[in-house]
Amino acid sequence: MTALFHDRAGGLVPEDPITQGEIDALTRRVEAVEDRVESLQVQTGGNFAAVVEGQAALRREVRDGFARVNTRLDGFDARFEGVEARLDGLENRFDGLENRFDGLENRFDGFENRFGGLEQKIDQHQARIVELLTQLVGRDAGGR
Repeated sequence: MTALFHDRAGGLVPEDPITQGEIDALTRRVEAVEDRVESLQVQTGGNFAAVVEGQAALRREVRDGFARVNTRLDGFDARFEGVEARLDGLENRFDGLENRFDGLENRFDGFENRFGGLEQKIDQHQARIVELLTQLVGRDAGGR
């Protein structure tokens, strides 16, 4: 018998094997106490005081056993909340890194645009230099 419980995402996940073992042990203990109660009824010939006392002992045993299981489950719940908080923190850090990357990408695009503008200016200046050199070479050295 494997118990399932709901996780925070709404899915069913198998119970912890140790906790499952404790639940199985409690189930066996309940069955054993029920057998004892039945035996007491037969032995006492209907002495209901002994039967009631046996049933009260059974209730205490079961209550204490399930209290231990609940405490253990509460511990798991707290651990899951801790893991969830850590994952949220990692998600926030990842979002921050993603935003920083987007900012760097925008800066790179800006540099690329500026570089393209500089290339265009260099080409214009080179063309002007070639034009001026051509004019200079075409002049007569004496006619300055």
